[in-house]
Amino acid sequence: MPFQYETDLEKAATPFLDRILYKYDWQVPLYNRVIDLVGLDFDMNIIGVEFKLRNWRKALEQLQSNSNSLDYMYICIPKVNFIEKIKKEASYIGAGVLVYDYNLNTIIIEQKSRKRGSKWEPNIEYIKDYIKKGGKNGNK
Repeated sequence: MPFQYETDLEKAATPFLDRILYKYDWQVPLYNRVIDLVGLDFDMNIIGVEFKLRNWRKALEQLQSNSNSLDYMYICIPKVNFIEKIKKEASYIGAGVLVYDYNLNTIIIEQKSRKRGSKWEPNIEYIKDYIKKGGKNGNK
């Protein structure tokens, strides 16, 4: 059954995120915007995820604008027929693609993110501190 709201997709992704991330938080502020989800994996890499039901190009733009603050970045979308096109465009900026598969009722990794090289250290420290302190949501 298709999702009606992005928050439905976010809720459906939570079990997957609980398995792959050490700690994470939703709606993490950075500059004058927010990243839908930022987490630390078990190696303390910073993972950023933008969730979209429709406008996946917007998610890629958002990730690219925050790329100096992330080790890995992903878009998360429901399963679509034109996934190869999305993967190709995501690969241009090094982003990975997470897809919610309705048949399997879970998130699958369609394409892994490349690790970002150059990052802005003040943002890295801010994000790690924000998540470790529980952020605003105190998730996981």
